[in-house]
Amino acid sequence: MLRKTEGKRSPSMGDAEMETYGPGTKAYLKSWDGLVPCVVVAVSRPCNGMQDSLLPYGELLVRVSRSNEAYRAGEVVPCRAVDAPPRECVSRGPNGYAINAGYWYLPSEEE
Repeated sequence: MLRKTEGKRSPSMGDAEMETYGPGTKAYLKSWDGLVPCVVVAVSRPCNGMQDSLLPYGELLVRVSRSNEAYRAGEVVPCRAVDAPPRECVSRGPNGYAINAGYWYLPSEEE
């Protein structure tokens, strides 16, 4: 049986506050070999973790911190915001990991 919600919205529908991050943020880069630790080097334009980018190479430049089968340590990789969530937004469990997509990357003011 369905019940009427009287126009109430849950926080998961966009009412929640989104955290902001910038260059220097520790993040994870998604790869076919799992999550790879990295650091955001540059943000070309404001972007968030909920919308996929229309740019072919994304809005971020990240420096990989640890090697795995997909990337080597020290490599600088262009990527989208959805592919590099901040470490605070990733939680690991017994069945894998979950990503809270409520984050924004903003360019630094010096640029």
